[in-house]
Amino acid sequence: MFQRTLMSGIALTASVLVLFAGIQTMPDTPTSQPDARASDVHYMEIVCADVNGTCSTLESIHGVTFGEPVPAMGMARVAKMPNGSQIGVRGPMAAHETPIIRSYLAVDDIGKALKPGS
Repeated sequence: MFQRTLMSGIALTASVLVLFAGIQTMPDTPTSQPDARASDVHYMEIVCADVNGTCSTLESIHGVTFGEPVPAMGMARVAKMPNGSQIGVRGPMAAHETPIIRSYLAVDDIGKALKPGS
């Protein structure tokens, strides 16, 4: 069990590194579609078994500091990235919840972003 949890944590941490490497280098230039703009990651939620270990790893890699658990955010510990985005790391809130990474995008116009073909 410990080895499976450790491997899940390593895979999760590697995924976050890849995702944030891409986020920090995303261009602010328009895409090939007219009036379209690349979405920015506003918040990335990481659900994992080892919250403190994941926070420590991300702190050492990205030079950020995670705060204390926030009850309104499922007890996530949150850090602000240099580009203004945030990472929240929390444990599962139910027995059936498995490790996952969710990204929440910021858009200029939610109505336009939800239209088909946008």
